[in-house]
Amino acid sequence: MSDEEFQRQVFQARIMESLGILAGGVAHDFNNLLQSMLGNVELVCLKMADDCSDKKRLQVVEKSIDRASLLIRQLLLFSGRVAVHRKPTNLVELIKKSVDNLEDSVSGKLDIELALDNGTWPIKADPVYVDQVVMNLVSNAVEAMNGKGQLSLTTKNITLDSNEFPNLEPGSYVSMSVSDTGCGMDKESLDHLYDPFFSTKKGSKKIGLGLACVYGIVKAHHGHITCSSEPGIGTCFEIYWPALPEATVQADCKKLKPELKQGKPSKTILVVDDEADIRELTRDSLAYLGYKVITAESGEQALELYSSSGQSIDMVVLDLNMPGMGGHACLEKLLSMDSQAKVLIASGYLSNGHSRESVRSGATGYIGKPYMLSDLAAKVHDILHE
Repeated sequence: MSDEEFQRQVFQARIMESLGILAGGVAHDFNNLLQSMLGNVELVCLKMADDCSDKKRLQVVEKSIDRASLLIRQLLLFSGRVAVHRKPTNLVELIKKSVDNLEDSVSGKLDIELALDNGTWPIKADPVYVDQVVMNLVSNAVEAMNGKGQLSLTTKNITLDSNEFPNLEPGSYVSMSVSDTGCGMDKESLDHLYDPFFSTKKGSKKIGLGLACVYGIVKAHHGHITCSSEPGIGTCFEIYWPALPEATVQADCKKLKPELKQGKPSKTILVVDDEADIRELTRDSLAYLGYKVITAESGEQALELYSSSGQSIDMVVLDLNMPGMGGHACLEKLLSMDSQAKVLIASGYLSNGHSRESVRSGATGYIGKPYMLSDLAAKVHDILHE
């Protein structure tokens, strides 16, 4: 290895390390802000008629908050600090929705061809991240064609053997391809396509995290991605998503609006969070679901309340990152006071590591911010065994 190549790898490793530190540092505060916005919008929408014009505007805000949440999750994914929540996902429906959104923003000179097999198997994936992959590849293709050309998206079922691709398990996959007739890329660009911060875009659009995150998402799902391209001819990306086992291939994977699981007024929940907006929002959300709620702004105050009212408290929703004793220390103290205490950890660090650490520490469950009201309702309902 040459000295130049060695120095390049050292520099890249330092960038990756800095990015991971930055992502972990901003995640909690950023997600707290998103949680406050998303939760309040949800509560307001629930109290408005479906045909209300203001409700439709709030739903647009809700979608924007979802996209903001996705950005921080994208950064965390790239740094290896985010959980991937796999569930049955209808890839065809997801692609159609992405294309519908695209058609509203592009000119009529762009020809979009869909060759989506209606018999496409469902994939076991995180639909949020799969949507990010589709939107990223489609957006790049549109930019490469400069508003004129043909964009093609296809899906097909395929069975791969052990000799197809290295590090890819043999089995059933769904192949998704996104191709365009744009400017294409040369060999040097292809060699660095997934490098973080590498980009073929110029000026202010040069960020270079998009395809790196696409690669990370595909690998996190145990899939595979290939790219072929020639200058002046176009580019084609092909992704192999692992398909569901045959026994569940016919499952209905369309995204349904989750049902809010209502609580019982006889159940009392203690909400512990140092952020006033989050604390009040969680209190109002749980009260809306039917629970009796009391709040504490610190771990110390939570312990005082539990010490005096512990027998009447059925569950605790505890923020992980607080000043003073902090969430972990508070959890330990609560369990020393009552080994049967039911504690749901809520945190802006959306990672499998934090989730496992919390459960190992004795917490009953874990929920990452920002979360939907339906997610909170389901978690609380399950913990209380209602």
